[in-house]
Amino acid sequence: MTKSSSLTKSRRSGGPKSDEGKKAVSSNALKTGAYSSLIILPGEDEVQFQELEAQFILDFEPRDIAESAIVQELASITWKKLRLEKLEQSSFLRKMNLPLDEYDFKPYGLKFDAVSFHLFKNAVEVNAFDAKAVKLELDYALPLKDQDLTADQYAKMKAKCLGLYDGVLQQARACSLFIDEDPTPEDMASATIELEYGEVSLSSYALKAIISRLESILWYHDNTQRIKETVQRLKEHRLLELMQIDKTRRIHDDLSRTFFRALSELRKHQEWRRKMQIVDIPEQEGEV
Repeated sequence: MTKSSSLTKSRRSGGPKSDEGKKAVSSNALKTGAYSSLIILPGEDEVQFQELEAQFILDFEPRDIAESAIVQELASITWKKLRLEKLEQSSFLRKMNLPLDEYDFKPYGLKFDAVSFHLFKNAVEVNAFDAKAVKLELDYALPLKDQDLTADQYAKMKAKCLGLYDGVLQQARACSLFIDEDPTPEDMASATIELEYGEVSLSSYALKAIISRLESILWYHDNTQRIKETVQRLKEHRLLELMQIDKTRRIHDDLSRTFFRALSELRKHQEWRRKMQIVDIPEQEGEV
């Protein structure tokens, strides 16, 4: 029995022993300020607390030092509850508004790529008119994929699908080609891009990237409604999680119990004071 008691005692930490540990623990109460001995924390408005305290004094009209101390405690507890509510609200909004990651959507069968997720993050709307134009470019580009286009093909592209032609030119300039000049179809046809595994034609390189981007835009357009519904579901799930891990409820309960206990003491003291003020007047002889 003695041995068991000794083991029990040996497992008690007794709190932090190092200066760093003591310093870390000493700041725990200041995280919400609920258990701090300080009433006004750094950054808070002392005038607002004084106004709150003045309202309590006006409402309860303390008549002695005991009542004044209890009223001040009630004001302090209320101030801490208001502080906690502000912290809760700001923390809740911050967590609710954390940006969604593309991996959040995978369990719901939505697989973004870099282009489509960029559109989502920037709240880009791809309407039916935009989608139709993208589809036309894609239909023109797909048969030309992996080809080394001739000058005639570039000229025809410029005449029939200028958006696609401009896309190829943008890819060329992104690779430091034709930066300060307006190339001819012949220039475009003879241009090459140096890659790690060797040279490829401009058309082969550019059309591959353009087709991938156009397909991503169309995917985003086709899944817009599904994306919106999934965002709503993710937010509802996040809200449920936040409600389930409400770590401030115990602090709220502690402050409420302390408040009503102090209020009860104030009421008892006020009742005692009223009784002390009652003077019994004895009946005089001969009075009926």
